[in-house]
Amino acid sequence: LTEGRGVDVGIDIVGVATLPWVLRSMALYGRVLVVGEVGSGTIDLRPAIVLLRRLQILASYAPGVTHMSTALSLLQRGDIKAVIDSRMLLAEAVEAHRRMERSEDVFGRIVLVPDHASGNKP
Repeated sequence: LTEGRGVDVGIDIVGVATLPWVLRSMALYGRVLVVGEVGSGTIDLRPAIVLLRRLQILASYAPGVTHMSTALSLLQRGDIKAVIDSRMLLAEAVEAHRRMERSEDVFGRIVLVPDHASGNKP
């Protein structure tokens, strides 16, 4: 998608399972923001990726209202784009989690839609 250049800013809200992929996708002088990952596990971090690409790794434990408002404004203006794999009914949350655990068949987020929001499957 970047024709081999990499991305300038990567936001990782998953952590252990995805951070190595985010780091490998970064452009020179890129910034990686790790948001809210407090789960267990370790990451096999290759310092060469960080050093040679001159990356900054930043962290944010819990975004506040101001951060969320800014993020929603960026989405609304089209400055950033949410990557949505699929939409599933809230009643299908167990299956959505199973799909995420088999991460090879999910790209982006699975959005859970309240069952009453639509008479039909999203």
